[in-house]
Amino acid sequence: MKPVTTHFQDVSPMELRLSRRRMAPTARRRAVVAIAGVAAIMAVSPTIAGAADEPFRLEASSHGKSVNASLGTFCDVAPEAGSYCEDAAYPLKTQGRLPVHPRGKIVLRPDSQSRPGVGASKVSFRFFRYQGEDPQYTHGSELVEARPTDSSRRAWVVQLPKHLRGARRLSIHVTYPDDGYAHFEAAFTPHPASADRVSKRCRHVAFTPNSDDMAAGIRVSRRVSCAFARDFIRDFDAAGGERYRDYACTWRSVDDAADGLAHTRLRCIQGTRVIFWKRY
Repeated sequence: MKPVTTHFQDVSPMELRLSRRRMAPTARRRAVVAIAGVAAIMAVSPTIAGAADEPFRLEASSHGKSVNASLGTFCDVAPEAGSYCEDAAYPLKTQGRLPVHPRGKIVLRPDSQSRPGVGASKVSFRFFRYQGEDPQYTHGSELVEARPTDSSRRAWVVQLPKHLRGARRLSIHVTYPDDGYAHFEAAFTPHPASADRVSKRCRHVAFTPNSDDMAAGIRVSRRVSCAFARDFIRDFDAAGGERYRDYACTWRSVDDAADGLAHTRLRCIQGTRVIFWKRY
């Protein structure tokens, strides 16, 4: 009988989850398969696994910072006990964000408690972002193979593209020589140095004359003109979103501002182009 790991090697776990009922974010479903001769018994029971008892781990590093990638769906192959798989609920909750820059590198170090000292046989990845709870692949849906740094295959290199296209997560697929399999996700954010630091200040944009209804504190990088930024902000105010004019945009509310006026801080990035403003 073939181990159940073959089921997960041909199809992405995020693609598998689209065809089945979504589980609660804090729940996992474990399938334990005991193989004895030609007989197989499968039992399913809920479990909440902590980092300490997870059979697979992966460390991702960039710009001198490291994070532990979040473990998703996996299958572990134990020579004596058979195989068992655990199916995770997506989106995964990530731990921290890696600073990255276009054309930079992310180093991945996969590890397995059940096979210490054994390197991965293959590591593949895709860049994506979540649209709600659905993954949106930003550079095509095909997996790209990472490059091992040496013959030990303990560390693997991911080459980032010239343009991130709004990608904020890395989907990582790791396989081992004994058909063990693990899927991880790691979050990242553009490094400040990669965004051609905000360097110019622009005049405010008034939406309603003689009022606080305005965009102020406008700053842009050297490759963005103030005229373009002010026009961008006017249009964004009416039809903006996480993705606008090929810019990836984020924002946060500020209620305890020094001037006493609550506002929203917005930042839109496209490659090395940056537009920042405060919306009152």
